[in-house]
Parts: sequence; C-alpha cells; structure tokens
Amino acid sequence: MEIRVYRIKELAKSLGVSRETIYLWIRKNQFPKPVKLGERASGWLKTDIENWLKNRKKGLSHEGKL
Repeated sequence: MEIRVYRIKELAKSLGVSRETIYLWIRKNQFPKPVKLGERASGWLKTDIENWLKNRKKGLSHEGKL
C-alpha cells in the first residue's frame, strides 16, 4: 500500500483554492488537519482528502447544490 501525502502548494492547486482558504477551512473545522512530517513540514494524507471530498459531495447533494 502506497501512502500519498500532499503538501500545501500542491493541495491548493489541485483543489483550485488558495492556501489561505485551506487554512481558513481548517480553523473552521471544515477540512482535515495536516499531519506532521517533520519538525517544520506537514502535509495531508491522500485518503483524508478523498474522504473529505466524498463527504463534501454528499453534503452538497443533500442541500440541493449538486
């Protein structure tokens, strides 16, 4: 099993949002928190992002937005 980790720059680009938006979502508990990779590095597990996207899509379809 391969573990994929996204760094903030790559994650923001793939989601089509700014880094600041991601950090805002984290502060509002609307996005997964990053995992520590080292003393000054962190990232997001691919599985966490995939689950977030699935749940977000589910929530939007229930709200009539999809």
